[in-house]
Amino acid sequence: MAMARENGGSSPIPLDMENAIAGGDMGAADYVVPGVLCLVLFILSGIFTSSLLASSSAAPNAGGLAALAVAVLAQLALLSGVTVPLFGMRLTGHWGFAFALMALVPLTGVALGALAGVLKRVRAHAPPAAPLFSLSIFFSGAVLPLEALPGWLRPLAWVMPPYWAATPARDLMYREASLGRILVPAVALLGFCILGFAGAHLLMKKPQP
Repeated sequence: MAMARENGGSSPIPLDMENAIAGGDMGAADYVVPGVLCLVLFILSGIFTSSLLASSSAAPNAGGLAALAVAVLAQLALLSGVTVPLFGMRLTGHWGFAFALMALVPLTGVALGALAGVLKRVRAHAPPAAPLFSLSIFFSGAVLPLEALPGWLRPLAWVMPPYWAATPARDLMYREASLGRILVPAVALLGFCILGFAGAHLLMKKPQP
């Protein structure tokens, strides 16, 4: 396992950077762009949805949430269309399925943002959504390799939707993974969607004190 060395000393955290970042002939853009797309759209969709519902007196409805979902998917298509040629990202392997998996991430942002927004509305002392969603930057493994974290912190990635899309997307496109690689992440992301929407619905139905 390669150790990161800095200023003549070794890092206290062992970093297997060859396996964490490189994979075959994967370039820097090939590694970074999927993770950045997942993170940006998850955080923005989650914070926007949460803020919208927390400040609105109207109950969330399926039509409004569906419109938000369509909007964030359009943003994914737009950002992908810009970043892929801009950074020279190569579309190889099962790239279509990889982007389909990544499309579930902003949908989970809308779902969990709805839950956070409704919770903030009915419980004024509920924590704000922005810091919670922003934790995924550091602990999801979407951009910063999980190998850089202490072992006891790595399980935090399991509760962060970008974790379930960024690395599988890279595997599908650049590491010759089979389509079976998409099954467990897709189920996990759909589970986050169900949890968020169902939780928001139940909170709205609960009698207020």
